[in-house]
Order: sequence, then structure tokens, then C-alpha cells
Amino acid sequence: MRPLADGLPEPVIAAPRTGLPLVDAVFEGPPKYADWRHEAGRNSWPLQLPSHPEVVAAHFLPHLRPKNRYFGLGAPVGELIRLTPGDGPFAEAVAHFLARQLADRRVDGADETLLTMAARGDLPAAALGRHIGQLVRDGEIRPVRIIEALERAADAGAYRQVWDTIAAALPVLCPEPGERPVNSLDRLIALGLKTARWSDAHGAIPGIEQLAGRKGSSNVVREARALSTHLAAAP
Repeated sequence: MRPLADGLPEPVIAAPRTGLPLVDAVFEGPPKYADWRHEAGRNSWPLQLPSHPEVVAAHFLPHLRPKNRYFGLGAPVGELIRLTPGDGPFAEAVAHFLARQLADRRVDGADETLLTMAARGDLPAAALGRHIGQLVRDGEIRPVRIIEALERAADAGAYRQVWDTIAAALPVLCPEPGERPVNSLDRLIALGLKTARWSDAHGAIPGIEQLAGRKGSSNVVREARALSTHLAAAP
């Protein structure tokens, strides 16, 4: 899969041509955008090509993108992970669209998708954290909603995976010197501390030490200090 551009995955299918037009058409890269013709066959793809689930997953990827920027939700990520492991070749796309769907209250099943991958052991937590951080910074998702989703996942037992996600998100979200923290960063760090304690996680996180060293006693600085102290303690 080519790197994501504006949240749009571009899968590449590499297979030698057979000379059979219908077979070769299946193994060509799918369109970047799903139209009504592509949509019509979506549910039948797994039945038609059970021997190549990754190819089916590649053809499913265009359906994850909302039909336009402001309306339409796109297909749920849960459908994609029935075809391919979450941390497999489509991990970046899974992480990107799961972050969007966890933060969107209109999407049903995003919480379940996260927990399913956590239970299976194939949640791309580091990629999910990076995409959460970038989408929050870009104003694409609301931090409060994604934090609420992570809190629900932690309460459901996926505290280690939530910590791994937060640990990857914090280096992206921690402010540079002189920069103001993003909204609700203190709440995310507090959840990070709770899940780090539950999973007995230690080790420095880039950006947290610098934030903890800031003068003052704002909520975000206090939470950063508490997390930094825990991470620095000997396991």
C-alpha cells in the first residue's frame, strides 16, 4: 500500500498477468474512490476470491473513505479486519480510519472493532496513536471524543493496548516550547498514567519530560509530571 495521502489509502496489487481478462481485472489495483459499480459487488468479494483475502481487502479499502468530506461515514473498519489482520499490510489504513470512526459518534461498532483487535492481538496500537495525534493536531477529530473512546476501551480491559496507543500519540501531541497544549491533553495524559500503572509500563516518552519541566501548575503540567515520575521509576 502506498503511503496515505489526505487519509486516502492507495493499495497496490502486485501479481503477474495471466492473460485472462476477468482474472487480471481482479488483480489490478482498485479505484481510489468507490463508485456505485464498485459498491454493488462489495459484499460478494470474499465469496468470489477466498484464496486471496489481501486482494479482497485491497478492493474494500476505497469504501472506508466517507463519500464526501462532511457527509457519509464510509464503511466500518470492522468489515476490513474480517478480511485481514489489523497489524498486517493495511495497518496504516486500519489505524487511520479507526481513529476517525472512534471519534465519530455516528459510527456504530468502532469500539467493538478496537476491542476485537485487542483481544486478537493484532491492534496496530502505535500506528493508531500516531494517526490520533496527527488528526487531532489537524483539527480533523475532536480530542474529547477520542479520549472517551480510549477510556471505554481501557475500562473494558484493553488497558495495555490503550497505553501503547497513548504512548505513540503523546510525542505528536506534546507542545513545542512556547506552544499551547491541545485541548484535553491533560485528560489524555491522565488516562495514560492510569493505563501505564495498570500495565506496569515504564520508559521515557518523547515530549513528556519537556512538558513536565515547564514552570507553573496547570493541569497539563501536573499530569505530565505525574506520568513522567511513574515512567522514570524502576520497574
